[in-house]
Amino acid sequence: MENLFEYIWKVNCLIILFYSCYFLFLKKETYFTYNRLFLLFGIVISIILPTFYFTKIVWIAPQSPTANIILSKSNELIIDHQTNNRNFDWTAVLLFLYTIICIFLIFQILKEYYLYRKIIKGQKMAIDCGIRTIFTNTNINPFSFFNTIVYNPTLYSTHEINTIIAHEKVHAKQFHSCDVLISRIFLAIFWYNPCVWFYKKSIVQNLEYLADREAIKQISNKTEYQYTLLKFTTNMSCVAISNHFYQSLIKKRIVMLNKKPSQKINRWKLTIVLPIIAIFIYQFQTKIVAQEIVRTETAENRPAEFRLLITKNSTDAFFKSETDKLKVEWNVDLQFSNIKRNKKNQITRIKVDFKDNQGTNSQHETDDSDAIEDFVLHCKKRNEGWSINFYTKKFKNGKEVSLTTDDHSEVNDDPSNQAYAVEITDMPSPPNPPSPPSPPSPPRNSYKIKYPTFNAPKPPTPPKNLIDPKVADAYEKQMKAFEVKMEVESKRFEEEQGKISSDQDLNMSEYDQKMQDFDKQMQDFDLKMQDFDKEMQKFDQKMALWQLQINTHGRDRKKNENETIIIKKKIEKRETKSN
Repeated sequence: MENLFEYIWKVNCLIILFYSCYFLFLKKETYFTYNRLFLLFGIVISIILPTFYFTKIVWIAPQSPTANIILSKSNELIIDHQTNNRNFDWTAVLLFLYTIICIFLIFQILKEYYLYRKIIKGQKMAIDCGIRTIFTNTNINPFSFFNTIVYNPTLYSTHEINTIIAHEKVHAKQFHSCDVLISRIFLAIFWYNPCVWFYKKSIVQNLEYLADREAIKQISNKTEYQYTLLKFTTNMSCVAISNHFYQSLIKKRIVMLNKKPSQKINRWKLTIVLPIIAIFIYQFQTKIVAQEIVRTETAENRPAEFRLLITKNSTDAFFKSETDKLKVEWNVDLQFSNIKRNKKNQITRIKVDFKDNQGTNSQHETDDSDAIEDFVLHCKKRNEGWSINFYTKKFKNGKEVSLTTDDHSEVNDDPSNQAYAVEITDMPSPPNPPSPPSPPSPPRNSYKIKYPTFNAPKPPTPPKNLIDPKVADAYEKQMKAFEVKMEVESKRFEEEQGKISSDQDLNMSEYDQKMQDFDKQMQDFDLKMQDFDKEMQKFDQKMALWQLQINTHGRDRKKNENETIIIKKKIEKRETKSN
């Protein structure tokens, strides 16, 4: 029952959405054929779309069995409590009333069809190009139903009959009765929604506009056609499910006949409903399926490391799945970007970004004109971060072997293999610059004095990617510009403070005390800025060492170690001198 109510609610929301778009953007446009398709499309989508769901898989960690038991017990208690307090089932009553009215409206449609069959029974008939024309003696308004046109020839002149035939033939050839019948059935099911009544009226109205436009192309005198519309009155009866010549919207039809055709550029309004439907699907038609990650080993015995094989045939779905798993299981962010493929759908370029919540990050990018070489991402947990390795080849017993997804063996430690294994230590994090203090606010009774304000510049935020020399240079320039702005602002503030007159009769003792505290804070800020400059020098030295590890990974191991020792000694000497 809940699913039925949810379906009905979604159908009504969609039909209101389509009618709103039609009423606001399309009602006054003259491309009636597109409007007809739009209105029919609205009914079809409103009925079909709520029955389809799109699934989104979310990987979650395994849940505790105890928690599941507690949740199920609480749900049983809530259900029992609601069942005991339910005295009367109003849902069944409302459903019964709804069904009665639906049956009544459907019975009205069948009754009108019976009336139509009664009118045409035993009457004279003529067939022209597959369209039947029924000549009746009944005082009834001319109408058409599917491929049948019915009118009383004794009530109209020859010119009026030609006008009627031209109009009703358009209804018959384009099967406008299908639109009317569909709207009537839709109305019989969703009669309680006022928007559905307006929707059905808009369908009939647009069909009349369409028939008038096509009929005018076959009639030489447009003015006489409009006079013929005005001659008809509402005194004659009609069949509701048919397309009858006279409508209560004669004035609107005449206005549309004389309206200039809409520009083709305005057809973009037909697509305005598409992004709203996309939002509807995302919000209401997307089911999130939670899947637990199966772990074969316990947390105590499982090694704090993982490997991921990337090949030239790896798919985007594979990247998405592995990224979600690593996020849940290890709380690391792994991104695959700049992916390019050749005509064989093989990867020719890819960039891998690794980052965790402790600040450890690493990048690896490879490209090839034909296809990339298979490589393995090997990450091992350390006390203060991760050790990230990218293996492009694997050796066993001194021989090169292929990489496989189920391979968990280590790469050979032979020095000749170091050109294919890159071990990157944790990238150092830049220090954060101190924030300048805020000056005290002047006393409330100091309106006679225009006190200066200390406009402290905002310190730059250290960038995360300091590997790029351009980013490092830009950050250094921002820091220098920040120091210059602080110095200029401090001088300006001191000069304006000196201009304040001292002979004003104001109680400035409290404000002076705050200003003294502010001066002390500024002195502390200057000391912190000096310490920050020293930290930045140390950071630059550490970045030089870290950059050396990346740039020299393909060289000989002993040469790398010698260069590393030399840089470390230089850093130690600089630190001793600075201390």
